[in-house]
Amino acid sequence: MKAQESFAAVRDSELAKIQSEHVPGERHGLRPADWITSVQHLADPNYQFHKMFPDHPDHLPMREDEEEPNVSDPNADGTWDREDPMAAVEAEEALARGTAARLRR
Repeated sequence: MKAQESFAAVRDSELAKIQSEHVPGERHGLRPADWITSVQHLADPNYQFHKMFPDHPDHLPMREDEEEPNVSDPNADGTWDREDPMAAVEAEEALARGTAARLRR
């Protein structure tokens, strides 16, 4: 029994010495903030994505839902075409004639 008690005593004293002398991250100069940051990065999918694909942008530019009306073209939204369909047909015929002339060349 004395051998077991002495082994347990030696083991406990060695573990106590290791725990009192050991400072986590001391060899690499790590601070507590470094540990917190590393744990946050493990759970952050954005960080993991940028680690795998460093050249990708964070956010893609979004297209606006409603386009701003063109100030130089009063018929940009098609209001005049709906009010005067004959003028729209005449404008389209002029374009069609030009396109037909180019196709005949």
